[in-house]
Amino acid sequence: MTHIRPIEADELSTFIRTATEPENVDDVRQYVEDLISKGAMRREWCYLAERNGHPVGRAAFWTLPKRDQPVAIILLDLPWQRTSAFETGTVLLDTMFDTARSLGTKQLEYVLDTPVQQPQWQAHPESRRSLVEQCGFSQIRETVRFEFKAEEMEYPSSTDHELTYRSLEEIGENPFKDAIRRVSVGSLDQRIQEQRETVGPAEDAIAHFESLTSLVYDPSWWELAWTPDEELVGVIMPTRIPAGASIGYIGVVPELRGQQYVDALLTRGTRTILKTGADRIMADADTHNTPMIAAFERVQYDQFANRREYCIQIDEQMNRADPSIA
Repeated sequence: MTHIRPIEADELSTFIRTATEPENVDDVRQYVEDLISKGAMRREWCYLAERNGHPVGRAAFWTLPKRDQPVAIILLDLPWQRTSAFETGTVLLDTMFDTARSLGTKQLEYVLDTPVQQPQWQAHPESRRSLVEQCGFSQIRETVRFEFKAEEMEYPSSTDHELTYRSLEEIGENPFKDAIRRVSVGSLDQRIQEQRETVGPAEDAIAHFESLTSLVYDPSWWELAWTPDEELVGVIMPTRIPAGASIGYIGVVPELRGQQYVDALLTRGTRTILKTGADRIMADADTHNTPMIAAFERVQYDQFANRREYCIQIDEQMNRADPSIA
């Protein structure tokens, strides 16, 4: 029989070692300690799955650093090669759904990166995919993951566009919210389009802005760009994240797309966040967003992974999905 419980105060090391290959323990320990120190993870949000009194699996909640409710499940690890893995994983996830629901969370996410890589070392990706889908998660997005490593690449060069930039600290929140509303029109980002259709363009812009403010940033980093004729070009909003830095949000207004203004914005945001001491910048683009993928490549970003993003509405799903219809 499987028993699920949160770890005790002195069991963080047990949590880290459980279902982790010995050669990956140090990576996972550094990842966990970093997330806890930055408020993206908490000890009481770490769960062990036990069989016959022995830990065999684990998972934890993750959140944005300034939020009190779980946003996603991370470090989901089980004895994937054993026949009991799916039973154990199902009980583990059901327990975490109940806990997250009690904390006021309405939906949870899970991401699966390939190929297998630090810091989560998500081996057996097909088994993971089968489990989360069986337990009610639906794939909502597939992306190409990019990175810019400062020690391996030169600062991106400036572009030919002559633009004027004004920061959040100069012009305030409302112009940024309006810019997000404008640049999201016709976006090839699947999640942006779905949210625009669900809540409307204005509410979507507000939600994106507020989500980004829950990350670490400085108002001077976030900028809007204008042409010499004072025509809005777009927005760039880099952030710091537990894993380093990110191109949090970037977009060009529809009427100016196809002229590589996105290169100027991406270059600007990359240089801005590098000057803060970041040594790695990460970014994602939907697999079908070929213009954005091309822009990352032009500005010397390297593809390092593919990501599948999953989501489950736990406020609507009180019971686990029937595996026979998954």
